[in-house]
Amino acid sequence: MNIDALAATIQASEDFAPLTAHLGYLRDIAQPCIEMRLLDGVAAASASRFGGMPMVPAGFVWPTHAVGQYRFLGQINFSDIASPSALPSTGVLSLFYASDEDGECFWGDPGYVVAYYWDDPDQLAHVIASDRNPGHSAALDFKAGISIPRHYELRDDWPFDEYSQEADRVFSALWQLQADDYLLGYPSFDSLAYDPTPEKDWVCLMTLVSHETLQWCWQDGAKLMVFIHKDKLKEVDFSELRCDAG
Repeated sequence: MNIDALAATIQASEDFAPLTAHLGYLRDIAQPCIEMRLLDGVAAASASRFGGMPMVPAGFVWPTHAVGQYRFLGQINFSDIASPSALPSTGVLSLFYASDEDGECFWGDPGYVVAYYWDDPDQLAHVIASDRNPGHSAALDFKAGISIPRHYELRDDWPFDEYSQEADRVFSALWQLQADDYLLGYPSFDSLAYDPTPEKDWVCLMTLVSHETLQWCWQDGAKLMVFIHKDKLKEVDFSELRCDAG
């Protein structure tokens, strides 16, 4: 959904009436994002997916952390994304997250999510971690969208009083307007009472909800947010990511 479609949606629905008076403000603060939708079909080998088996080059060594192996989170084949964005236009990004049965891994720790970027998908092949069942896999569909913050903590210039009835109506309406899983844009969370963005010039790479079919449970069923420095994203360098969940 682009900003003009958003404006039309707001003006045509009683559910979004609380946003009408603030449409100009929302236009100013909206950021582009890429919405992700899980599909029922099986993804082609090099296609974007969550779960399953990663595509990696020959000789790839499965990543490990202090108490075990990483779990494969998913892969993004950037050529699957038709809409221009701050993301690379080609190449494959494979993401892994630290997981262990005893719950010793914490999403706020450095290296909770690690990523590997390869610019030539034709050189990749499937690999399976030696001690893990690859589990459920879900193909991904991408659509251009817009991201509007849905939490007080993400802005300090809201055009209404915090915790007012008007604010409650606005935020209730905003929650209906964005996908659960998306790339870029503002982070979104369930229970945090602060802006999870690590530092200035860091941006949200992706926001993911908990998915039972994928055995994802971020902070008691909440959301995982993965961040990258904007300069590193511009350089196509995914070697340092930071995370939060809630």
